[in-house]
Amino acid sequence: MYPKVNDLVYIHVASVDKKVQDKEYKSRIADDNEDSFLIEVPIESGTGRLKRLVVGDELSVYFLTEGGIKNFFNTYVTGFADDKVQMVRIRKPEPETITKIQRRDFLRVVADLEIAVKTKDNTRFIAYTEDVGGGGVSFKCESKYKIAQGDQLYCWLLIPYKMVPSITYLLRPRLFGLRSWRRTK
Repeated sequence: MYPKVNDLVYIHVASVDKKVQDKEYKSRIADDNEDSFLIEVPIESGTGRLKRLVVGDELSVYFLTEGGIKNFFNTYVTGFADDKVQMVRIRKPEPETITKIQRRDFLRVVADLEIAVKTKDNTRFIAYTEDVGGGGVSFKCESKYKIAQGDQLYCWLLIPYKMVPSITYLLRPRLFGLRSWRRTK
């Protein structure tokens, strides 16, 4: 998956000078050709200074896609184009060379816990968590329960502790995604 026109890209310029290599620059995809991208002249994050690139500069680039996924690729400057502003032409990478890393704000822990669920229409059922994290809970339930993306659910999660009574948490999550699941015997 390639960045789209108007997507922001973040750039590091390869250099033997560690100070130069550690600087991050922002740019925007201005145009997408068959074998190259045209980007705006990169601006240094923090200072706002323009970065002058030359043909042959090696670049490490990443862009973000939906869900906070970072997509990395390496490229180099192949030329320049002048429209109303000067733009930099970089080689478009092969799709299989783009690597993806999903960013998370919270650690997710695999946990098989019982969770009691109540829907707005007062349907109640027990489900089992797949993982738990600071940003939410993933659980699985039988398909006979009619829940849809965006539904407000009321959930009670029982977390067992050793040597102390178990703690029950009341959660009011919003359903963000569905995935089919079939119970195996």
